[in-house]
Amino acid sequence: RGAAAVRLAKQEAEPEACIAAVAIQLGLIHDADRLYRECGRYDLLNQLYQASGFWDRALDVAETKDRIHLKTTHHHYAMHLEAIGDINGAVKHFELADTHRTEVPRMLFDLSQVSRDPKVLSKLEEYIAHSSDPELIKWWAGYCESIGQYDKARHFYHRAQNYFSLVRIACFNREIPRAKNIVEETNNGQYSICRLTLY
Repeated sequence: RGAAAVRLAKQEAEPEACIAAVAIQLGLIHDADRLYRECGRYDLLNQLYQASGFWDRALDVAETKDRIHLKTTHHHYAMHLEAIGDINGAVKHFELADTHRTEVPRMLFDLSQVSRDPKVLSKLEEYIAHSSDPELIKWWAGYCESIGQYDKARHFYHRAQNYFSLVRIACFNREIPRAKNIVEETNNGQYSICRLTLY
């Protein structure tokens, strides 16, 4: 184990970073902390704090000295919070990491499947209903459509201004007048194919 640490440490350009890597293997976390600060390797200090569970310190370092890894640090913290069951905290940090479009639906959907609690899925719907993110709203509309909830799907597609999907649902449900109205009201070139099929 110590020999592997030395081999890994040799990959670092700064001598302090090399020594810090060995110090970590020996359990000398405070020494590694000091050495990373001395050589300005805040990226490695951030990783050290994350691995040690010092999330406040990791976020502080990312915010002040390691901005390039700020979103990644928020994402890792959100994953940690999810693992310990702090769903609201996880949502907040997924948003700060800008990974909420995929991670929040995944987390809440997975949780609803594991717990078999319909309240969790309604929490996802509530989260999306309060969102102004068109991509997230469109995803939820697609989900509602996939389970046959066409009224909800229409509502969310309309919020996302996804008129093509509104036309598709209307055609699928044989609501040709509704489809025609949507095509005429939006008057968008991309619906010319729909026009040809409707007329």
